[in-house]
Amino acid sequence: MKTHIILIVIVISLITVSVFLIINGTPWMKKQFKHEVVRYLKERYDEEMVIISEVSYSFKVGTYSVEASPKNKSHISFAVMQSGVNKNQLYDTYFVTYWTIEANKDLNLGLSKIFPEGDAVGKFVMSGGPKDANYYKKSIPPSFEEVKSVLGKGTSIFIDFERELNTGNKQVELEKLFEIVTFFKQRNYKFEFIRITYQNSEKIVTFRLDYNQLTNVKTKNDLIQYSEGLISED
Repeated sequence: MKTHIILIVIVISLITVSVFLIINGTPWMKKQFKHEVVRYLKERYDEEMVIISEVSYSFKVGTYSVEASPKNKSHISFAVMQSGVNKNQLYDTYFVTYWTIEANKDLNLGLSKIFPEGDAVGKFVMSGGPKDANYYKKSIPPSFEEVKSVLGKGTSIFIDFERELNTGNKQVELEKLFEIVTFFKQRNYKFEFIRITYQNSEKIVTFRLDYNQLTNVKTKNDLIQYSEGLISED
């Protein structure tokens, strides 16, 4: 009887461990992946990189990943991961992360000049960078200035106002929206769409403008046709 119980416990333990390893990855594969990442980063970049997280495993796609950072730029953290198609191939998000940080600095500096009261906060979101592979062949990331005009699909801009939309003074709101659009044009930003949100007490009010629509805006009144009822003529 005791022997059967011991066997059952052993089988259950083996099943539990196996399931755990299947879901979370194996310690030896995590260790091997970490060594591969260190070698990859040394070969890929001139900057010294450090690993700043434990290795993670995605059960869904069966790949390992880890967070890294330039040793002298600790405010930047990016992912290094296996390709879902070829587990022997690694790639990382350093350049896109770097461009996103620089873009957000540039965006919020511009917004602080348009809205000195500080009630507007902007955020660049990039799910990808330039299509031209030459931008990724360098050992240090090109500046945001170099790539801002060749972005597009997968790049979005979100601006949140910590105030209500002033529906009682639509011309003032139109002027402010037009200042934002003018700023984007002057900076030669390329993106998929802009979304501007106002925190109204009863509901969140949102204004969206696609890049192609932005190129057609010449005056503040051109924005009315894209407002979808957000701002309409009296």
